[in-house]
Amino acid sequence: MKLVFSTITKNIMNSKQKKHQILKLFVSHFNFYLFFLSIVLVAGCNKEEIGNDKMLIKLTPDYNSDLANFTKTVAKGLSDVDFRLFIKNEAIKQFDGDYDILLASNYENKILTKSANSAKTLYSFLSSINNNTLKSASSTNNAFLDSLIIKYPLLQISIPETFNSSAENWDAASEEILVTFLPSDYDEKTTSFLTAYDSNGNTTQISAKEEPIKPVIVISLNERLQYHDINLKSTQNSIYFKNNHYAYYFPSSQEFNDLNDESVQLKSLAISYDRDLKSGSDILWQGRFVSKDAFRQVEGWPAGKPEFTVIIAYIDKGTGAPVASSLTKILSSDGWISRYVFYSDLRTKNLNIPILRWYKDRYGLDMKYHWMEKDSGGDTPTEITTTITTKYDDNTTSTLSVKHTFDNNDEDAGESIVQYEDNTDGDGTEYNTGIMRFWIKQ
Repeated sequence: MKLVFSTITKNIMNSKQKKHQILKLFVSHFNFYLFFLSIVLVAGCNKEEIGNDKMLIKLTPDYNSDLANFTKTVAKGLSDVDFRLFIKNEAIKQFDGDYDILLASNYENKILTKSANSAKTLYSFLSSINNNTLKSASSTNNAFLDSLIIKYPLLQISIPETFNSSAENWDAASEEILVTFLPSDYDEKTTSFLTAYDSNGNTTQISAKEEPIKPVIVISLNERLQYHDINLKSTQNSIYFKNNHYAYYFPSSQEFNDLNDESVQLKSLAISYDRDLKSGSDILWQGRFVSKDAFRQVEGWPAGKPEFTVIIAYIDKGTGAPVASSLTKILSSDGWISRYVFYSDLRTKNLNIPILRWYKDRYGLDMKYHWMEKDSGGDTPTEITTTITTKYDDNTTSTLSVKHTFDNNDEDAGESIVQYEDNTDGDGTEYNTGIMRFWIKQ
């Protein structure tokens, strides 16, 4: 009996020990799970968000009234000679290649006066202007001005260069000029008139087609800069300016970088064309508008200088199936107009942009150059398709397309085929898109 009781007791103890061990093991695993989960959550919280390289401005329903109110404020400020001189001096710096003043990066800039003690910043000067329209639109001028750079990060004060005038020949010390703005529905092809204001608040209608004789200040959105949320990490290496809300940068051209460029032995030994005798890259050498009318077809005078992106579309055969490829080159905005003492004219702009080394057995005998002109105010992505057909030495052909995203306000400036057999000596061969003339050389 004693033995039986001892055996039963031992079994009970063993059972309890097993349960305790199982419970201990469960708690241990559960604690490890909680620890692992906390690590994952912390890692997730610490992970940096990568920002898009570009944010599109979503124009609010108040866009036109906001810009009209700001236009009236700037116009009223032009009665002050120090403010006029400030606007001219900042504009002719051409920070983006055009006569533009980005509001966000200039708010704290000082307006020089005869008395250093009375110097004001651009922000404080604009805030001090008594504008009844502003007061009804916002509780204070300050609140309105603060809201502008948040709602419209690319808002700028611009003095567009025309064939008749530029900021350079504005006598700001003695001459007041009109101020207008580009409404949300502005279009080079369809907009006929713009509303302009003087320093007394008077309004007048000015032509959006015919260039003014005197300079005009235009309130608009910058075409050259792009921006992203300041809290997001950018893939951009160089930031032009940043504030508490956004980081601003200039977009850069895409460079040709093929690690297999020299190793792919596809270049034919047969010498039939000019490029067969050379080992350098093609160069987008020069560009020029076909005419002044062509200039205004893609860029009306209120929008300032043109902002071009050139897509070079080609087919890369490599060692396998043909693949559609492309490079994008962003052109600087200056250099399209030559100014003389009594007149101005179109100018052949030096570009000198390397493209790529052309292997005819790899890329075929044809490439296409597609020109796009960027306009401000675009709020909807639009897909642009460039189709290229090329022929190879073995008489086979390939037809493929590349797609690029632009904004709905951007203008198509045409395209032209560049052929391998074209001459590259001297200034090279001239091509024509109907809007642009350009030259390719080596």
